[in-house]
Amino acid sequence: MKIRLAAIALILVGVGAIVLAVVGPTFGSSSSSKYLTSTVTTGTVSAQSVATGTVAASTVYGFKFGVTPDIVSSVATTSGGGGSTGNNNSNSAQGGSSLIWPVQSVLVTVGEKVTKGTSLATADATAANLQLTSAQATLASAQAKLTADAGKDASIVLTDQAQVATAQATVNADQAIVDAATLTAPADGLIIAVNLLPGVNAPSGYAIEESVGPMVATSGFAESDIANLKVGQSATVSITGAKVSVPGTLTQIVPVASSSGAGSSVATYAVTVTLTSPPDTVLAGMTASVTVTTASVDNATRVPATALQGSATAGYTVQVMNSDGSITVKTVSVGLVTTSYAQITAGLTSGDTVVTGTSMTRTGTTTTGNGGVNVQSLTGGGGFGGFGR
Repeated sequence: MKIRLAAIALILVGVGAIVLAVVGPTFGSSSSSKYLTSTVTTGTVSAQSVATGTVAASTVYGFKFGVTPDIVSSVATTSGGGGSTGNNNSNSAQGGSSLIWPVQSVLVTVGEKVTKGTSLATADATAANLQLTSAQATLASAQAKLTADAGKDASIVLTDQAQVATAQATVNADQAIVDAATLTAPADGLIIAVNLLPGVNAPSGYAIEESVGPMVATSGFAESDIANLKVGQSATVSITGAKVSVPGTLTQIVPVASSSGAGSSVATYAVTVTLTSPPDTVLAGMTASVTVTTASVDNATRVPATALQGSATAGYTVQVMNSDGSITVKTVSVGLVTTSYAQITAGLTSGDTVVTGTSMTRTGTTTTGNGGVNVQSLTGGGGFGGFGR
């Protein structure tokens, strides 16, 4: 019996030693905090609003033979969406567009830059000239009747004069149709569509389309931002596809909210920024990030916004670290406050050190085993079984 007890004691001592070796001693740990600081500087404090948008030409013209160019889309006539450049039917006078226009020559290609007055394409004006000749004959007849009726009743003369005026207007319109047998660029721009071929009748839709600058970026700003936006504010437009950032000016705010979309309660407003001298790599349809500077103060005494404590209602304080490491709480007056910086108008000077937060440092170590000790494995898997006699 004594031998058995001694054996058990020896086993327990061995297990304890193994546990101590595997697990290791466990010591208490302690933690301490230290201040995160920043230096008061002098610089610019700017508040900005950001939205995603699309680049577009400010105006797109559509050309058809026999009529004056249509404005297909314009930032002045759309809700900032850039419009469409599809083959829409013109709402211009239909006298010329209803004629057959066999295309004689196409003088431009898609992507070509053109200047004002450049000829873009020509068509056979035979049908238009026949229509003009008929109108001129009608005018001559009306003029002859007016001459013959001279001295007659005033009502007859007035009727004749009205007929002459109508006939003259028809001649003028038909002459314009003949002149429009040559399509001409109304302004400097870029050819973005050519929908005709020489020797084939011109389509009923737009034969050629031209985009005219300046380029603009249109985007939807949230209702929380719109009160801070004003026409004339400067902006920066970052265009992903062209890998450039271009300066611009806010030129239009549509005062009616666009659809917020299904499941969203946030209304957005279409805002147009006109780009200043964008490079040729900036093309219509590219995605853009529009950043509008809503307020800015230069040469401001500033601190990181995280240094402020308090509120606009209760007032603000800042913790200042002295040269000996002690902390003094100072009351400050603020001006423009943004998510990055706060303008300090009184209470601090450039070069002061302010507290922006704290960090926690833990000291001491705790060593733990990897899953503990399997006592069974140390005793043959059967625990503390009996010993044979």
